[in-house]
Amino acid sequence: AIKTDGTLWTWGNNEYGQLGTGDMGNQSYLDEWNLMEHTYSDAPLQVLDQVAAISASQYTTAAVRRDGSLWMAGGNGNGQFGNGTSEGSDVFVQVMDSGVKDVACGNNYTLILKTDGSLWACGDNTYGQLGDGTQNPSLQPIQIMLDVAEIDTGGFVSAAVKTDGTLWTWGLNYYEALGFGKGGNLQDEHGYLQAVPVQVMDNVSAVSCSGQNTMAVKTDGTLWVWGANQQGTVGNGGGTNSVGTTGVAIQNTPVQILTDVAAAKCSITNGMAIKTDGSVWVWGRSTATGGATDALDQFRQPIQSRPYQMPGITCALTMTLPDEE
Repeated sequence: AIKTDGTLWTWGNNEYGQLGTGDMGNQSYLDEWNLMEHTYSDAPLQVLDQVAAISASQYTTAAVRRDGSLWMAGGNGNGQFGNGTSEGSDVFVQVMDSGVKDVACGNNYTLILKTDGSLWACGDNTYGQLGDGTQNPSLQPIQIMLDVAEIDTGGFVSAAVKTDGTLWTWGLNYYEALGFGKGGNLQDEHGYLQAVPVQVMDNVSAVSCSGQNTMAVKTDGTLWVWGANQQGTVGNGGGTNSVGTTGVAIQNTPVQILTDVAAAKCSITNGMAIKTDGSVWVWGRSTATGGATDALDQFRQPIQSRPYQMPGITCALTMTLPDEE
């Protein structure tokens, strides 16, 4: 979490040093199933200051400071730090001096958006998620696109919104979460990959990826979602038009599910949106919908297949950071 004073606080699993805390506050427990010791922190600890943006994956955490420098902590086995090595760190290390606007950590790879609008990628590239047209990993950032305004990653899916409002996606397409249906320019034994960015929408202001689902907020405030829908995560009442290679029910082209949306975020099991009036809407697995349900999934588990307004909850839409000292 970034506090309003710009300090970064981390907690949770620290198996790969991804909290960036070093030895500070570490606790451990023995997993009785595999007899492995796991490291974690159950209390927030301050690790950096002057932070403007953050992103975290299962193994790696990245932070952009207000001076435009990029800092990384955690696992680096696939070169996702982009510093030319595969050596990880349990404290934050600086990997770029300046010029960084935003960062997105996927599974063992990183997208880096610079202030000049150029998009760079590094790390694992097994599923074409770097977007350079190959499946070759890279220990150094390689330039992928220009004129980029927003980025996100989820699993092995990458997405970018350009300054002209067009949405581009690439990477793993097993769950058909790229937004153009089945297919891709590469294929492995499990399904299709898209190793170069492809335009899928226009008039987009923001994007969110989970790896199995993708959602886009358009400039008119409408929210569009697509991808795996076995738990109601598309939010269209369970409608599908495809079946994935693993037998998962899929909606593989964008469908509109809400209007007047200010912000939205998806996970593998749920979606959430904040409307311009501050109301909060959720759908997907019922454990994250406050118990609201309107259907059962294929395993007879309760789900909320359409957006549900959380009663009594409103959310602020803006936050102002203090001036830099």
